[in-house]
Amino acid sequence: MNKKAKFSGRARQFFYSVLGSTRTKSIISLYYRKKFRKKFFSFPVDPQSIDNVLVVLPESTLEILYQLKNILSMMAIFTNAKVTALCPDTGVALLKMIPELEIVEYPTDDPDRFIVFSFFKRQFKNNVDICILLDRTPDIAKVSFVVSTNAQIRAGYKDTVDFPFLNLKVGANPDDHYLPQRNCMMAEKFGKGFKTLKFSVSKNLIDEVECLLKEQRISYGDGLIGVDALYFLDKYGQQWFLKLVALIKKEFSANIYCYLFREPSQKEVTFFTGEKIRCITPLVESRLAALVTKTSLIVSSNSVFYGLGAMFGIKAIGFFNSDDYKIFCPGTRNVQGVIYDEKTDEQCLVELCTQMKHMMEPTAHHKK
Repeated sequence: MNKKAKFSGRARQFFYSVLGSTRTKSIISLYYRKKFRKKFFSFPVDPQSIDNVLVVLPESTLEILYQLKNILSMMAIFTNAKVTALCPDTGVALLKMIPELEIVEYPTDDPDRFIVFSFFKRQFKNNVDICILLDRTPDIAKVSFVVSTNAQIRAGYKDTVDFPFLNLKVGANPDDHYLPQRNCMMAEKFGKGFKTLKFSVSKNLIDEVECLLKEQRISYGDGLIGVDALYFLDKYGQQWFLKLVALIKKEFSANIYCYLFREPSQKEVTFFTGEKIRCITPLVESRLAALVTKTSLIVSSNSVFYGLGAMFGIKAIGFFNSDDYKIFCPGTRNVQGVIYDEKTDEQCLVELCTQMKHMMEPTAHHKK
């Protein structure tokens, strides 16, 4: 890392630690309010006149997943521009599914945030026409980086921050509760796309997943049902989970596999082995996406597994509390959810099985 950037970052980090969050926020706000007092911009802009767009992503992998459609829409609008995503290293695998997107990653395990973003400040300062902050809960280091780019347009969501750093704040339609749709209001603010773009999973990754399924002796010829096993075991216990597996085997001809979002304990390994349940251990998100494309139905929690299913048009059923249901479940024919906080465990199981039968009925994977 550049020595000057490191020194600058350490200085900012020192003042932040001494002054605290509130005072640092006030000082930075005062500085940039004065700096940009006489700077104006015109809107709307001609997307074809834009050369460089920088999007700054949130830290959460799930939040990054739900921004992918938004970024894809931006690339379809700014067809003459170089679109770059500044992304935490944990989300790079997801972004690689967007063709032609430039990706710049930063470490999430570095506690010196001002040092990290000071390095990027030197890279992007005066080299960006539009800088778009897609993080609704950014820290001061990230927000001050956005303004340091000196981009003519610095856009963010209305509910992001109250700093005077953003000169274009985008709100969502109050009737839109589904998060991906709310996120896409940002792209829609800049106009309509000039071309159609799609997410893609490389053939190499699909080949790798097919080999993985073969190694695990999981046949996908008659369809696959993927289950978020550890979530259901943790939430409902072994007996409930075994009832679910038994019902799937009874009702559907499709094979079942369990996707594990973390490495299983020895006790869990013994359980899965004893019940002869095929499991796939954690995959990087790009490989998980390839697995999702080979799956007929996903049964999961509010997770990346479920979100990828919705994104690729795979049938999916998620478990949500009543608040999250509105935000993360689109409620379409193929992507549904079970609200668990107002139901008994048995009622959740019954509703889940009812939804599965409804989804799979038109296909050959439902036993007659």
